[in-house]
Amino acid sequence: EEFTMITRCPVCNSPLERKAGQVDHFCVNDNCKARNIEALIHFAGRDAMNIEGLGEKNIELLFNLGLVTAISDIYRLKTGDLDTLEGFGKKSAANIISAIEASKQNSLEKLLFGLGIRFVGSKAAKTLAKTYGSMESMIGLNKEDFMKVSDIGPVIAGSLYEYFRDEEKLLLIDTLKTLGLNMDYNGEKFVDASEFTGKTFVLTGTLDYYKRDEAK
Repeated sequence: EEFTMITRCPVCNSPLERKAGQVDHFCVNDNCKARNIEALIHFAGRDAMNIEGLGEKNIELLFNLGLVTAISDIYRLKTGDLDTLEGFGKKSAANIISAIEASKQNSLEKLLFGLGIRFVGSKAAKTLAKTYGSMESMIGLNKEDFMKVSDIGPVIAGSLYEYFRDEEKLLLIDTLKTLGLNMDYNGEKFVDASEFTGKTFVLTGTLDYYKRDEAK
């Protein structure tokens, strides 16, 4: 049977959009339940803010209960919000709150990636964090400024420019800052050129002592 692509979101029934030159189809509804849950899962995930205990199942549960419907809600949770829920105990609830609190100290690149800025992967997030050093330094830049950064092309630069011009996104950043999240890069800034500068390294075969992401 010939495949026919759906034209509406299977969750909220909003139209799907595919921009020219791109493969993926996107739901255009910012309030789509599925989009919001996936955004929260991404934010709390290992490659982003790495909040242990806030996996897919718990995120979906907290969303459906109305306890966490936006990223900022994660940092307003208290032990008492969790320890009475089915599947939670006082110890597990306390561990999650502790993990949430610890995530506030994450380096800037983790937060940048976690925000889900379109086209900004973990590698680009780290490059941006190392280059600019703080969230504040990126707010107000234009597309051409971002394109001066190594490996940041016009597509990523355009997405960053749009993100930092969105009043709702800026309000979210300000709210997270007020809630105590670190907005600075914790690692070493770019240093002078070395024998590794400009080279690409490829990992092949089986790694005995590291996971592939750790080796990278």
